[in-house]
Amino acid sequence: MQKLIIMLAVGAFAIGAQAAGQVTLDWKVGDADPNGNRLNHLRLVNNTTDTIRAPWTLYFGSYPIYTSRTPGYDAVQVSGTHHSIVAADLSAAIPPGGETDIDLAGWYVHQKSFFPENPYIVATSAKGLHETPIRVRLDYTEADHREMASKIADYPDGERVYARNELLKAAGMPGVYDIIPGIKSVSLTRGARPLKMDGVVTLEGDKSFAGELKVFAEMLRRQGVDVGKGGTRVTLVRKESYAPEAYGMTIAKDGIRIMASSPAGAQNGAMTLLAVLAGHRFPLELPAAQIDDAPSLGYRGVHFDVARNFTGKDNVLRILDLMSLYKLNKLHFHLVDDEGWRLAIDGLEELTEVGSRRLQNDYEIAQYPYYGSGADGNTTGNGYYTRQDFIDILKYAADRHIEVIPEIDMPGHSRAAINAMNYRYNRYKDTDPERASEYLLCDFNDASDYRGAQEYNDNVMCIALPSALKFSKKVIDELAGMYSEAGLRLGTVHVGGDEVPDGAWLGSPQCQTYMKEHGLKDTRALRDDFLRKIYDYVSPKGIRIAGWQEILTEADGKTPSKTLPGHDMLSYMWNTQTYNDMDQTSYALINAGFPVVLCNVNNLYMDLAYNRNVMEPGLTWGGTVDEYSTFGVLPYDLYNSLRRIENPSDWDKDHSEGKIALDPSARHNIRGIQGQLWAECYRNFDMVQERMLPKALGLAERAWNPEPAWAGKGYDAYRKAAAQYTARTGANEFSRLARLGYNYHVGAPGLKVENGCLLANTPYPEAEIHYTLDGSQPTEASPLWTVPVDMGNATTVRAITVLNGRKSYITELFR
Repeated sequence: MQKLIIMLAVGAFAIGAQAAGQVTLDWKVGDADPNGNRLNHLRLVNNTTDTIRAPWTLYFGSYPIYTSRTPGYDAVQVSGTHHSIVAADLSAAIPPGGETDIDLAGWYVHQKSFFPENPYIVATSAKGLHETPIRVRLDYTEADHREMASKIADYPDGERVYARNELLKAAGMPGVYDIIPGIKSVSLTRGARPLKMDGVVTLEGDKSFAGELKVFAEMLRRQGVDVGKGGTRVTLVRKESYAPEAYGMTIAKDGIRIMASSPAGAQNGAMTLLAVLAGHRFPLELPAAQIDDAPSLGYRGVHFDVARNFTGKDNVLRILDLMSLYKLNKLHFHLVDDEGWRLAIDGLEELTEVGSRRLQNDYEIAQYPYYGSGADGNTTGNGYYTRQDFIDILKYAADRHIEVIPEIDMPGHSRAAINAMNYRYNRYKDTDPERASEYLLCDFNDASDYRGAQEYNDNVMCIALPSALKFSKKVIDELAGMYSEAGLRLGTVHVGGDEVPDGAWLGSPQCQTYMKEHGLKDTRALRDDFLRKIYDYVSPKGIRIAGWQEILTEADGKTPSKTLPGHDMLSYMWNTQTYNDMDQTSYALINAGFPVVLCNVNNLYMDLAYNRNVMEPGLTWGGTVDEYSTFGVLPYDLYNSLRRIENPSDWDKDHSEGKIALDPSARHNIRGIQGQLWAECYRNFDMVQERMLPKALGLAERAWNPEPAWAGKGYDAYRKAAAQYTARTGANEFSRLARLGYNYHVGAPGLKVENGCLLANTPYPEAEIHYTLDGSQPTEASPLWTVPVDMGNATTVRAITVLNGRKSYITELFR
């Protein structure tokens, strides 16, 4: 039986006060009922000196949806991930020392990210008023790994991880010019003396590269290299024969020359030299060589969601630094979604007044406490960028040759904007009716019945209202103004356009009237009509419209649209799952002449869990994604991008057989690839980094080199390349990232019993493995595994990997 025990310590009075006693909630996930639902047994105990007056409500964040099995207690999905248990009967009051038992039916909880989180209680005062929400401290013990391993086919128990780690070992140490992303051409200069470096670099170069020299110097210092006089001479030379992002580099005994025709090319060369120096100690000898390099894809992107959970400006700058290191050049900035609006817009202050905050009870002036934000949203639920913040981000990105592509979701995923404009309407309706309705996004008579992908039934704009189009134009104009103030031009705006649920607009009098007046046959045509108006507005301004793949497909999500000007828009292809042949949509649109960015969920959704270990954060709806998923993506052979190193038999079959093939003449329509960082499962910036690293290394490798030498050569060629990639990461990148202060994910150790002895492994020779044999949690103080260990009578082994002070999650081995 799975036993998930959650202890909730709840203060007896207002948030911020010290509790005289505690209210505790034990949450245990038990066996399944005959219908396959898990039974959740809850015991609420009042250890305070005050009565919890009824009616009271317990709120918590949760992906699973629950139903109550105990009369008198209702389990309610308030909105999205915000849930409650309501005790409406006055007899449900809990006196001091009293307790209440409640049974719920719900999902099978198999990942940490599905655990209920951050609960709080709202009780009723003697006067019948809601009391201040009570702060809750959540403690839990993880679900039983033994049961996980027995029920989940690919659960990463010790033996499975051991076998996989063995496949990634024995690649040898990488050469000094073996970096990420890999260099296209390195020619060693035979007979030439090496360059000897002592840890001091003298920078100089063409005046047109002054900005690149400044950033280069800053990054050298961060990496531990001194910049000053009398050091190894590094010169940035302007040479017009190079393509815009290409560069050349000559390493000789008297110094290094980096040649490029553009600042972007000069920076790419500088980042290559930084990577060459990473992981090495001075004095250092670099073999004399000639390097020639250029990216194969112009769009090398990272999608970063700050709407679901917010990340401050300084952390965004750290993301930009990281992208620069690995030559990623597009930040798709997801600023807006149902759960948050994160950018100040002059003249529409309500967007951040309401849309950027999460609060209990004040739903007219804030969002619900989604994703376990708590009663005051005082985690990553609250926050936004001021106009100046955003301008600072734009300038910082431009200095590193990164284009920021803002996303303003419309017409779906718009709950935060709709609520904010409703608040604006109520603010002015009695004093200035015209102003109240000027940017309204809601038809108050809409009776449409729908439920979106994130369980909302109120997140779609009423796009028949002229005010909805005016709102969209206003936001885009304000964005363009911020770019202009930063000395830049808004080149692309991403409008989302995805996941408008069936049923939206069907019950809206405004939409139905508009459709009849304009001869629109269905709601899909209504949506396309709205997107076409936005396109017609921004196109003369030189702004390109981009959106998720749904904007350029028919209602089936697969057939190229004949309505919208797809050749002039940029489509982001995310749904490459095999069900319903969705994996064929990308090549269908590409062959139709539509420019696309590949964002394959199977390979490039970096927010998905690394594996199905119960303690690994991240969702699993699209499978699992690790650093080998990103390394293995093949933009020109998508169907064979799903193969895994631990499944050699996958490589015996051509998975593209019978599917839409990529037309060779349409290859140029693949503008690039992008890794996605969705924020549903982030609770702090450490978690953002751990989901991104080292997955972003594989993304960078394949964005720069989309046609690797191992492609099409079978399993052994791939396994060898993956092992070499692992060696590069372990020998150089992890130590560099640690020095720069980045958090990253460390893979768990493999465990195996052979002849009564414990064997353990990790693909990184630099890592340590610590273990326990008594079932306790391993730490850095636990025994260090170096040689086979006699297991004795131990029945459970637990172990962690430690690398540069960063720890993996626990691997378990059962006997």
